[in-house]
Amino acid sequence: MKIAFILLCHKNSDQINKLLKQLKKFDCEIFLHCDTKNKDIRKNIMKSNNVHILSEQDSYDVKWGGTEMIFATLSLLKNVKKYSENNNIKFDYIWLLSGQDYIIQKPQFIIKKLQSNPQVNYLNITPSNTKKYYEYLKRYEIKYSNPGWITKNKFIIKAIKYLYLVVTGGRFHTFKIFKRKKTFDGEFYFGSQWWTITDDCANYILKFCEEHEEYIEFFENTIVPDECFFQTIIMNSCFKDSVKNNLTFVNWGNNSRSPDLITSSKLPEIIKKNNEYFFARKFDTLVESNILDDVDKLLEKNTYKKEK
Repeated sequence: MKIAFILLCHKNSDQINKLLKQLKKFDCEIFLHCDTKNKDIRKNIMKSNNVHILSEQDSYDVKWGGTEMIFATLSLLKNVKKYSENNNIKFDYIWLLSGQDYIIQKPQFIIKKLQSNPQVNYLNITPSNTKKYYEYLKRYEIKYSNPGWITKNKFIIKAIKYLYLVVTGGRFHTFKIFKRKKTFDGEFYFGSQWWTITDDCANYILKFCEEHEEYIEFFENTIVPDECFFQTIIMNSCFKDSVKNNLTFVNWGNNSRSPDLITSSKLPEIIKKNNEYFFARKFDTLVESNILDDVDKLLEKNTYKKEK
């Protein structure tokens, strides 16, 4: 099984290199987008024949909640497609990760599970009958003229955003007068940014974006588009019925803006309770230097998982 891992990286090249060493245990090619804000990452990434760092020309200054995340991901997909065509390779899966993800299952176990369910596309989709769905929908029904500014985590900006939500209809509703006109057919779908999709699905996304520039333009005036952009394309396509939950565990706590860090004290419990996931996030070796070593030890002992 041939996998293309695509990584969005913004800090800590040492941690990224440790992840790369684990990924190299697969039959894979690895493509990295390094945030242009941090020049040191690019210089310090390990050199290897199957590690491909996107050029600065193909890279972006990624801001939380902005469309740069979309452009960076599309750039990674385009580089995978170019490599695939130049080398006459068809990848079985394209797997989106961040530089703060880490493997929590053995590679042979992961491959076995993927081979048992071929042609499945793994991404989380928020059920449409929930408050969370309508909270997501609000982000895209109203226009944000400067989404980069409105997503800043400052009190005055948060207050202005709250007032904007109230005036336009509240947290879960939008008055008709404020609703934006959609530039595409179909419904909105929402879910986690992180996914694992087939080569055919990835190529469909690229073709769709090439043919529908207005779709991309629509998301330039939204916030956190990465939790809707790809999900909406896939779920309004022929790939809809092939979707299952994604394979990355995200340690969400009380802070809905960003996941909590996974610590060594919580690691065994998290892995035991979430053995349907193959990767987890997020980790930070600048906060806890040995956390990834602790994961490796658990993997080596294999005491928390019995294959079925």
